[in-house]
Amino acid sequence: MQIFRQLSQKSAGAIRHLELCGIGYQLNYRRDVQALKRDILLGRFGKAKHIAVYHGFRRGAAYYARNNWAGRITCQGREVFDSPFTNACAHHFQMLTFLLGPTMRTACDIESVQAELYRANPTIENYDIAALRFQTAQGLPLLYYTAHPIRTEFWGPVGVLEFENATITYTREKPVFRGVMADGSAFDYSGVAPGADMQKLMDAIQAVDSGDPPFCGVEADLPHIHAVRLVQQNPITPVRSELVQPVHTDTDDFYCVKNLEQMLVHCAENRALPSELGIQLG
Repeated sequence: MQIFRQLSQKSAGAIRHLELCGIGYQLNYRRDVQALKRDILLGRFGKAKHIAVYHGFRRGAAYYARNNWAGRITCQGREVFDSPFTNACAHHFQMLTFLLGPTMRTACDIESVQAELYRANPTIENYDIAALRFQTAQGLPLLYYTAHPIRTEFWGPVGVLEFENATITYTREKPVFRGVMADGSAFDYSGVAPGADMQKLMDAIQAVDSGDPPFCGVEADLPHIHAVRLVQQNPITPVRSELVQPVHTDTDDFYCVKNLEQMLVHCAENRALPSELGIQLG
């Protein structure tokens, strides 16, 4: 309640004179993410060379039945493009574009994508597995692997960010960044307090009060929107039926693809798309 009271008392006048747009990608508002980005912009690690991240959530019948657009490409004549890349696992890809942006409040531009899209769940319209290799405007390859038909409930995220002078890794939904410099010295960002769980709301209030733009505005999200459209232009291949296993639990029914997590980790480690390693899902 204190947050809303602060908004009412301190910012009511400012609201009448300002037009601000803050987007709720909460990872952008984390102070450790911002600290890492500042160091990247300062050139501490040199030029980014290669990035690979995998991340997935298992999603079953309950997830897809909760509304009329889950798993759909369009709904009632409108584009929705619902998929693991655009919804459940969108945050970590957007964070990567944010970290690589040329300023503290912008994301890096995406030039092109090589995509392998697969559908294991026969009841949905869109893809539920994606292996993606993006090329940024700076010529950086950015690989992202995401999926819903997995056996484990949570898969990753695990990321490797390679720079000229350092390699940075991170794990967990709330990322923990650790790195090793080229000389072997280690560093991490565990000493940076990430902020409150609702930091994005607190920062939005501060932005209204000060007039400063939010850390995740339209400029920080446009590259992700462009990436979504680039990906969606690619064909979707049904996964071979012998690889798909229906699974029933006390709480849900879902499909999983045999050894999918291990396959995609193998791809990430080799900076490759599945077909480039002879993995035939479709």
